Amino acid sequence: MKQMLGLVVMLCLSTQALAQSSDWDGTWAGSWGGQTAAKIIISEGNVLEYDYRGHPQKGLGQTIISGNTLTFGTPPGFVTTLTKRGPTTAAAHYHGPSGEADAESVRQ
Repeated sequence: MKQMLGLVVMLCLSTQALAQSSDWDGTWAGSWGGQTAAKIIISEGNVLEYDYRGHPQKGLGQTIISGNTLTFGTPPGFVTTLTKRGPTTAAAHYHGPSGEADAESVRQ
């Protein structure tokens, strides 16, 4: 019983250690081409939600952070890349079946 309890405690601590905050965490909002609303919610360095025209999208794929760039998507289906310009601003680029689009995103 003590061994089982010890294992449960170790698993909980390991899971907490894996969940780390990121300087990307928060809600980023912008408009593709200055016209089409988009919102990205990031927590612990992972994209949790992507809203396009106010509707949550499914199948967001893996989130990859490298330096000042965050990328998510399901290549070759679509890829969205955000590149930080400052603590609360980022340039966004979308590449997918409907073409290419750019946006300026602001952390809310």
